[in-house]
Amino acid sequence: MLNKATVFRFNTQASKVISKDVLKAKLKERPARECKQTEEIVFGWASFTSDPEDVLLDVGSASHMRLEISERKIPAKALKRELNKRVKQAEAKEGKRLKRDQKDEIIAQIKMEFLPKTIPTESIVTASIDWTESLLIVDESAKKAETLTTLLRGGLGSLPIARIGAEEDSHVVFSQMITEDLAIEQIEMGDTATLENMTSKEKVSISNGDLHCDEVKAHISSEMVPRKVRLHFGDDCSAQVSDDLLFSGIKISAAAKERQGYDDIEDEVSKIQADLFIWQSAVVQMLSFLNPGLKISPARP
Repeated sequence: MLNKATVFRFNTQASKVISKDVLKAKLKERPARECKQTEEIVFGWASFTSDPEDVLLDVGSASHMRLEISERKIPAKALKRELNKRVKQAEAKEGKRLKRDQKDEIIAQIKMEFLPKTIPTESIVTASIDWTESLLIVDESAKKAETLTTLLRGGLGSLPIARIGAEEDSHVVFSQMITEDLAIEQIEMGDTATLENMTSKEKVSISNGDLHCDEVKAHISSEMVPRKVRLHFGDDCSAQVSDDLLFSGIKISAAAKERQGYDDIEDEVSKIQADLFIWQSAVVQMLSFLNPGLKISPARP
């Protein structure tokens, strides 16, 4: 089950910026493949099924895509050890210290020799375009999400999107939910949080605890602010929500899965579609519940 979300919003209706046919054609122009022997990393778009047409899979109000990343990695310590050995040999031979560009040449040579001996690894980043909400939702951290958006932008020529944020100070709202029992309809505080002093960078993590207890309130009174909190959204899902509106550890309730008949699905493709639908719908629901308290921006066009 997908459990992260970095969310972007289009600055105009998504359907006015991209057509499904054009998007699918562009994805198919860069199919996923394994790294060649001397390549460090390769990006490509993978089909959800054995049918190559499913490189863009429509489910509900969204179209979903999968970025496959194939990498060959030389362990950093091994690379450094081999570089130091060869630099020492070269400097002893020449009788002087090597310049930066000379060391770069040695690094390139090491990679040419060692990369073919490594085993490529694959990872998948899933993304969804919600055409109704004009959202691009990526099941990854912000850094990997930016990799996906960069590739999309390069293939499409443009991608007018922006990371969502909050007009209200998330620190203040999260703090008020803990210390003043600030109520946001359909949202309840969970039992985990990360607090941080923004000056000293001291951090405190609370796990499986009562966030309304005196200890947590004392931390907040001492100028520590909630950087991440677990929130429950209605009866359907919960997630760790950071102050910059990144979602992680998304959990879907048994009741929500039961409504979709999730446990009765046996067909593999239908299971994939259900996973995508439940995840994307949960993210949209969480944003709609958060909006009254945080005023999410950019707003839906």
